[in-house]
Amino acid sequence: MNDVLASLMLFNDDCLNDGNDKEAVTNAFKALCECNSIDQFVDAIKVFTEDTDVIDVMHYADPRRKMTKQDCSNKIKGDLFEVFTSVFFDNFQEGVFGVQYAPHDQKGWDFEGTNKIGNKCLIQAKYTYRGEYRGDLKTFFGETAFTEGVVNTGDGSISGILITTGQGVSSEYRNYMYDHDSFKIIDRKALKKCDFPGFWKTVNTVFREKVFVACDFE
Repeated sequence: MNDVLASLMLFNDDCLNDGNDKEAVTNAFKALCECNSIDQFVDAIKVFTEDTDVIDVMHYADPRRKMTKQDCSNKIKGDLFEVFTSVFFDNFQEGVFGVQYAPHDQKGWDFEGTNKIGNKCLIQAKYTYRGEYRGDLKTFFGETAFTEGVVNTGDGSISGILITTGQGVSSEYRNYMYDHDSFKIIDRKALKKCDFPGFWKTVNTVFREKVFVACDFE
């Protein structure tokens, strides 16, 4: 998570200092810090990364990779949703399948937690604007989980959680989770249960103070 926060803060600085209208840039960031529901948040991310002319998403390009504008846009969307995910687990860890959350950057998944019997639980966050999530999860469900040895053996503990803004997941993944009950999904419908003022006040505060600190929102 520290890497994600650092990247987003650097992106913020680049956008503020690339010669664009700084007030317009600040207002664009501000819109991400004034959401009151998961639907509004998902829409705000899309508008921010795809429909806001003053935001040059190419500032988010990794110099070690050849990235298109769409690649950069997708990366920003995913990282912004990771920040939301950290807030979600920080506030609801006692009630998320008995998993104690601990932010931890890893290849193949986004976070780690500890399940109710003390074993590792992998957490993957995936943003999608509409419909079911149909992206690639083979590493998360397959290679990563099994090489880490975290899939349970029928003890009822949770080994993996997919949290997504999708309205569910593809039939392939639904079938996988049906056969492997140690994997769970938190989708848009489940996230809507967080749509109350106290939770979104926390989300907005985190984005304003920890992500977009260079913007003056007052």
